[in-house]
Amino acid sequence: MDKQEYILTDKNISDLKEIGKWTKWLSIGGFVFAGLFSIVSLFFFISLLFKAFSYYGDGNFFLIINSLMPFAVALVFLIPSYFLFKYSRAINDGLALKREAKLKDIFVYEKSFFKTLVIFLILFIVINAPIYILTGYEILRRLL
Repeated sequence: MDKQEYILTDKNISDLKEIGKWTKWLSIGGFVFAGLFSIVSLFFFISLLFKAFSYYGDGNFFLIINSLMPFAVALVFLIPSYFLFKYSRAINDGLALKREAKLKDIFVYEKSFFKTLVIFLILFIVINAPIYILTGYEILRRLL
């Protein structure tokens, strides 16, 4: 395999610095979103749990278990956010230290980010599509 040399112009370096800043903010936003989403879903889960075991509780345990799904989504959302953060760090470290090895890591983290994002999207569609179809069928059945 031929070794290829990449020459970074001033414009390339400027663009990479800007990408590094934006991806850092997006990854931090992903971490904050996952944290807040998990806290809200756990609060919802606990409130449903107390309602189920109270004197007037309806005992709808399917709803209680289903309320944990947003918590699982928030935990899975941490993975792409982590790879995006590593991508941002690799850009910033590679440009600051002028290390070619760090700049090569950029492509590894970028590939990992997009791979996990696509896997997450496919899982989300596969898991939620039957739920939406069955819910829509049930709504139509009750209307007709």
